[in-house]
Amino acid sequence: MVKGEPRAKLALAGYLIQPWRNPDEAEKLAREAVDAEPWRVGGWTVLAVRQAFRKQWSEMDATLAKAESAIPGNLSPHYQVARVLITEKLDGARAEALLRRYLKTQPEIGAPSYAGAHWRLGQALEMQGKPGEAIAEFQTASKLDPKLDGPKKDLKRLKG
Repeated sequence: MVKGEPRAKLALAGYLIQPWRNPDEAEKLAREAVDAEPWRVGGWTVLAVRQAFRKQWSEMDATLAKAESAIPGNLSPHYQVARVLITEKLDGARAEALLRRYLKTQPEIGAPSYAGAHWRLGQALEMQGKPGEAIAEFQTASKLDPKLDGPKKDLKRLKG
């Protein structure tokens, strides 16, 4: 394999994963990247996101477990899957569980922040009809990172 090739495949897979692009090709490239460099988080993330889009819950859970085993302590795939579950309105309860798990570890350098995770957790709670808990998470996110606009907008919208 040519040096750097797995990274290029991951970049392309990340672009193609959206349902309106070419998610089948994204999955193929992600699998190749995971086979070549299982210690990199990107391939695992693309695979788990693909499974989330397809509502393949047991496969998604297995992929996340394999990712956690291959890269102990790096739960970025959990965060990214939760983000997709929220933004695509797929499953707030699953997103909540993934984000609560993410918040139990120290984020890796370059991984989503605690503030971002609390914001997304608030969105997951709101999806489930828990506005009081959502507001608390948005407030936590805003305190952790006052520059983050998303939680402020969600707080304003919920509080009216």
